[in-house]
Formats: sequence, structure tokens, C-alpha cells
Amino acid sequence: CLATENNMDTAIWAIIYDLPICDSDEYLSWFHEIHIPEKLARPGYEWAGHYRILSPGGHPASSQGGACESGGAGYVALFGGSDTSVFLNPSPAQLKPRQPELTRSMMARRIASRSFIATVEWRFEAETNNARRAHPAIELTCCDVKPNDEDFSAWCVQELKPGMNGKGFQSGCKLLTVCGLAKHATLVEFSSFDDCLAYQRRQSGSEWSSRVHGYRSDMPGTPLAAERVWPAL
Repeated sequence: CLATENNMDTAIWAIIYDLPICDSDEYLSWFHEIHIPEKLARPGYEWAGHYRILSPGGHPASSQGGACESGGAGYVALFGGSDTSVFLNPSPAQLKPRQPELTRSMMARRIASRSFIATVEWRFEAETNNARRAHPAIELTCCDVKPNDEDFSAWCVQELKPGMNGKGFQSGCKLLTVCGLAKHATLVEFSSFDDCLAYQRRQSGSEWSSRVHGYRSDMPGTPLAAERVWPAL
């Protein structure tokens, strides 16, 4: 998912957070023009994508779920690496005290920030997915299913994976976290936000949907649907 041309990415660092709309322009300019290029200049970083969480009506939504009533919008930042060691040497906690003042001030604008680092267990791509890049829309789901990991993982392979299809589907992958609030995650990519919503409607009321709602308490707001803001559509 979000693979590079050589399909070398096997790890993902995901950061989910809210941002005050009134304070977003300066932050987004910094994040897109300074912070992401700095990350991508580090060895092992393969790609990056930044997404804005939207409600079914196409409006900004909080990463905590629901409409954006408090004047904040939700975002998902994704970084792909050659393996998880890329994001752990140094780790995010070790990076924090080394950050310059501008980075610390911008990071402080994030609300309810939470993250995870995960390895890609398996991926499934559409036959038409020839362009290896950050696709225009994603659905991200996080679950903590202990002590039912074996049952849940088998179900992901036998039922969830075959369901990753339909108009606009590009790729999907199952993630296993090495650090973060939820142990399992799935990331599904689409050619448009409308196609992402259509996928969610197909899943609504399914066994997948009921399992997600039962296991998602450790990562509020997922499953979430988001549209890419960087690289620009």
C-alpha cells in the first residue's frame, strides 16, 4: 500500500491528530514544505502522504469521529519505510527533545495526537494499480482484539481481504503494530473519496463492521475516511 516503485516499503508510521481550522494554514505550509521533505531526506524513508479526514458529506471531520463541531479538523500523516527500524533509530520519543523551536511550536498545535508504527503483514492490490504512489483517498481502521488475535487475523485474510475490491479500489494492506495504542490496523486506498465512501457503505452492517465497532475503543474515530492533501491532488 502506498508502495514505492520498487515496492520496498514494509513499515508505516501513522500519526492521527486534530488541528484548529483557524490555525491550520501556517501549520500545513510548514508540514508540507519543510517537515515532510526533512523526513524524506532520512535514510530508509520511502514515501509520505498527508490526508484530511472528511465526513460522508465531504466536510472536515475530527479524528475523534463525527462532524467538526469544535472548529477543528482531523488529519492523518503516513510515512513509509524500508522497515520499522527506520522509525525507531531514533524513536519518536528520542526525536522530540532534539526538535528545533519551530518544529516544537508547530507540533504543539496538534490536538489529541496519537500514533503507531507498524509492519506490513500482507498487501492486496488491484490489477489496474500500476502507479505506485500515495492514492487520493484512504480508509484506516485500528483494532485491538486480544485475546482473539488468531481468530481476527484469520478472518482478515479469509473475509476482509477478498472484500477489498470494487470501483476505485487501488490497494489494501494489513498492519501489525510494534508500538501504539492498537495492535492491528488495515489501510485501504482508493482513486477518490467517493469510492472510499462507497466501500464503507458496502461494509456497513457486515461482520467486519460489527467487529470494528467492538474492538476500536483504543483508537477513537476509526474507521476513518480521508482525502489526500499532500502531495496535492
